[in-house]
Amino acid sequence: MGPFANPEFLRLWRSKLRPRQMILLGGITALVLGMILGIWYWIEIANNSYSRSKMMTGYFFVVVGLQMAIVSFYGLIQSAQSVSQEKERFTFEFQRLVAMGPSRLVLGKILGAPSEAFFMAAVGAFFAFLPVLSGDIPFGLYVWSMLVLAALGLAVSAMGVCFSSLVEKTQRATGLATAVPMLIFFAHFILVAGRFGSVNVWTAASPYVAINHFGEALVDPTISPGFRFFGSTVPLLAGYFAWQAFLAAFFYGVAVRRLQDEEYSFLSPWQAILTFAALQFVLLGDYAGARQSAGPGEYYTGQPLFFHGVNLALLMLLAFALTPSGELLRGRLHRARRDEHWKLLFEWPNRFQDTPAVFTVLVLGAGYAFLALALSLALDVLNQQALAITVMIAAMGLAVAGMLLYIQAYLERAGLRAGVVLLAIFLIVPPVIVGYLTYSWQQTAYINPISYLTVVGTMEVHGEHFRRSPGIGATWTFPLVALAAALLLPALAAMRLRYLIDLYALELEKERKLAEEKPAPAARTPQAARAAL
Repeated sequence: MGPFANPEFLRLWRSKLRPRQMILLGGITALVLGMILGIWYWIEIANNSYSRSKMMTGYFFVVVGLQMAIVSFYGLIQSAQSVSQEKERFTFEFQRLVAMGPSRLVLGKILGAPSEAFFMAAVGAFFAFLPVLSGDIPFGLYVWSMLVLAALGLAVSAMGVCFSSLVEKTQRATGLATAVPMLIFFAHFILVAGRFGSVNVWTAASPYVAINHFGEALVDPTISPGFRFFGSTVPLLAGYFAWQAFLAAFFYGVAVRRLQDEEYSFLSPWQAILTFAALQFVLLGDYAGARQSAGPGEYYTGQPLFFHGVNLALLMLLAFALTPSGELLRGRLHRARRDEHWKLLFEWPNRFQDTPAVFTVLVLGAGYAFLALALSLALDVLNQQALAITVMIAAMGLAVAGMLLYIQAYLERAGLRAGVVLLAIFLIVPPVIVGYLTYSWQQTAYINPISYLTVVGTMEVHGEHFRRSPGIGATWTFPLVALAAALLLPALAAMRLRYLIDLYALELEKERKLAEEKPAPAARTPQAARAAL
């Protein structure tokens, strides 16, 4: 059975694309795209500037851009409602009882939930083919553009289903589906317009960059759309499809895990390790390619700082993604024996998926530290600034994992939300106060990891000039604070776990004693029965 024989896919496809709905959606799409072509032609004739080749080429990219918008926004909103609407209609539990399992259920929703958006994009494919028929657009560009849109649609749909599996209300899922494309757009703008240039491993994830550069290569054969990665030139489209496959697989895995049980963490430890390893591979490959592409005497100064910054965010996010719910944690405490709090703190995951995230984050932090020190050694900048940055970032990940465990030990619900609020307060409020009082953002390097990474990372890259900058402060101040938090917060969490384990043990002991002290019922003999009567 192929993926399109999935019962959930067939149900969604038939319910969303009834003949009347197909006529309505197809008619609206055809009317809009036809009007664009007609108005464009009329404007060109009116201005005496008509050029069929120029007009049809521009029209092709307009149609592809509209297809991209339909798949990205409308398709994402549709898929983001696929699970939350079932919960609101009280039909989700029936779907979970179907024998297909969560893996096939999620796959069916990914393929079927945005079927209306896919159908509108398919109608747009006919209009995008008109410039090919006129001979103004190469057939190869058309084929690759449609493949780029198909890959984008699958990745976006997987993202939407993942969002829908994380929340209970459709309104919240729709809000996520609206906000995330805007964030992705701004991130894409920064990557393209900023110091990274227009083509690299990161911008290869953008469908706009893929279509634009591939079109330029077809027009000008001297252009080779690709990027440097580990010393080799990787075709741009290969990088694009690899990114879309990675994103689709990541969101698919999260959605399947959440449909299995909402009490599970967002990621299993092995999923987190694979995600971490994949991103380290991309970071190192991008750095190696960027350094090779640099001219004689040039030094790619921003890449080490980018490597550290991405890992700082990644370790803290993975600490959240690996933390199970408070209910699962308390269930694990009920099965624990006395004096097993340290064992529980550093426990590797078991079959109940209820172990803390501390050990996994510790392993990931150690992996980051090894790669960071190796990178600093290769750059010949293995100094105290490099060591301090490495200690700070690894400690921040462990501190966040310890903080979340400490919160979960107190709160049965909404522990992750409380962790987000506390982390946001720590990252925003103290730097604002210090910056306002001192009128110097460099002073916030004492209390904020982002400011510290910016200031000390600049010192590491640029050398003595920045080391003598006033107001930077001691290199090891904040790393030692982060290291203390990385030791203190898990220890406090362990003490809280010990208290709860002892409390549960005393309750069990009390129940056992009450059961032993309760007198045994009298034997039911004929004499006792006559006496009772």
